[in-house]
Amino acid sequence: MAKRLIAFLIFFPAFFFISSPVFAAIPDKFVVIVNPVREKILWRNRESVERQIKIMEENNVPSTWLLQYSVVKDRQTVELFDNLNSSYEIGVLLEVNEELANESFVPYLYGRGDWARADKVLLSGYKPDERKRMIDVLFEQFRLVFGRYPESVGAWYIDTDSLNYIVNKYRIKSVMDVADQYQTDSYGVWGQPWGTPYYPSRYNSILPASSLEDQLDVVTIQWAVRDPVLGYGLTVYDSTYSVQANDYINHHGFDTNYFGNLVKSYLNSSSVLSQLTIGLEAGQEGAVFLDELEKQINWIKETERESTFVTMSEFASFFKATYRDGNPAFFVTGVDPYNKNNTAYWFSSPYYRAFFFKEGSRFSLDDLRIYDGVGIFYDSIEEDEKDRLLREIPACIDSAKLKDNKLI
Repeated sequence: MAKRLIAFLIFFPAFFFISSPVFAAIPDKFVVIVNPVREKILWRNRESVERQIKIMEENNVPSTWLLQYSVVKDRQTVELFDNLNSSYEIGVLLEVNEELANESFVPYLYGRGDWARADKVLLSGYKPDERKRMIDVLFEQFRLVFGRYPESVGAWYIDTDSLNYIVNKYRIKSVMDVADQYQTDSYGVWGQPWGTPYYPSRYNSILPASSLEDQLDVVTIQWAVRDPVLGYGLTVYDSTYSVQANDYINHHGFDTNYFGNLVKSYLNSSSVLSQLTIGLEAGQEGAVFLDELEKQINWIKETERESTFVTMSEFASFFKATYRDGNPAFFVTGVDPYNKNNTAYWFSSPYYRAFFFKEGSRFSLDDLRIYDGVGIFYDSIEEDEKDRLLREIPACIDSAKLKDNKLI
């Protein structure tokens, strides 16, 4: 099958660009602002969180705030979000810390590395029954404080077993995970759809479902989507070509104009519906980029006036209303900011993803992942005791890792 698909893809680009009727559709554009909030001990100060909330209010944009367990338990911190109007959404950040582990009677790795180690902060680092206990404690605490269960959750990675449990028991609508990155912050996710939303598979949470039988009833969006050209690579340097203000300013010296080009790549696609996630981790090192976050919001409001700001759960409702019969295909393009002769074309479908790269007059297929037949990750049945996460979908072609491509 792989050889037949590669042969087809050699002729695919011209056929798709010229003949596909989807290009005639008028896209619906959605922007989702997500602000993860971790425990106070990690904040720079309370004022930075208050200012981040104020930016949302003054710009009159809906946003989703994902609260870690210790934040939900902290009455003073919860008060910051008590007066938000109905256009704002409160969800949960599914990260483990000492308090959540202790109160769920789960062993925690005291004194072993940083709090952000994959085997400490991610649910996948714990036994499946331990994950469920922590999820139940977190969701019940949320219900106790807010009078209902959350509809949206997020983490840099949520294992398939945990996501199935949350969807089936608590009926969440939306989940956020991190966009493709090979090793940034010691979390590697490599091979999922390139920066676009999807219904996840009940057998593998980072893959799009290929059928209604395979589909979890939840919509995945992605955090820190990457530059279609420069974001494809194995290093931290590559993955920091993203929509995150701290990434493109700190690592590459870009400004809001660069962000605007990425917005166009994702919102001005040929897809019937397009979506982009922005935001900052509240109170942490990213707080120094709040001015840039406000510039991002204003750039979208002034330049992409057809865009609609929505919460995570609202976007999930729009997605489900648009795609009732399962996952669609998405098409994303981008131009190299350093060389306008270089262009990336990303095609993501329920069955495969393909990355075509035009470098001057040279045109090649640089990445191909076939999703059919990909099995479950081992963390669905046991804990991942490694301090670094790597969840990778096998490749037919991977020019970043395998140094191969197919000239077209």
